[in-house]
This record gives sequence, structure tokens and C-alpha cells, in this order.
Amino acid sequence: LFSSTSCDGCAAMHDKVLAVATPEVVAVDVSFQADRAIHDRYEISGVPMVLIADGEGVVHRAFLGAVSATDLWAAVAAARDPSLNITHGLDALT
Repeated sequence: LFSSTSCDGCAAMHDKVLAVATPEVVAVDVSFQADRAIHDRYEISGVPMVLIADGEGVVHRAFLGAVSATDLWAAVAAARDPSLNITHGLDALT
């Protein structure tokens, strides 16, 4: 989770993002004020921003703004096993 101390919506995303953590899945909340360099590395232009990335830092999915726990879990599952062919959010409606 990319966040900011001045972001009202970031606090609501904090618990959702940390809930996906497992021994194989790392979930962190990176405040702009605490680590601007990583915000710059991933070109974060708005918060809250959730990136689903692999161990090499390759981003598989990104969400800007509020995201449901269901979509977070599906994105993590799809990143861990691309053969699942899981659709996300509005993509499922088309």
C-alpha cells in the first residue's frame, strides 16, 4: 500500500492490504513521508495505491483508490498462479 499521512482514504485500505499477508506474501504500508524514494521508483502519482508485485518488483496489478478485499485476494492469487485466469472488478462484467 502506498499511502500518505494526509490521506483520509489510506487508513481504510491499511487493514485490507495487511490481511493478504502470508508467509509467501509480503504486505506493507509505505507512507510517502517515510519513503519517498520507493514512491518515486514506482512512479506513484496518487494514494492510496496498491501494487501487486512479485519478488523481483515486477508489478502484476495496480489499484488506485479504494479496492475491495475480494479484488485484492484475486489479484494476489492471479499473481501467484497466472494460470488461474482470474478477472478483476469491472473486467468481470465485460
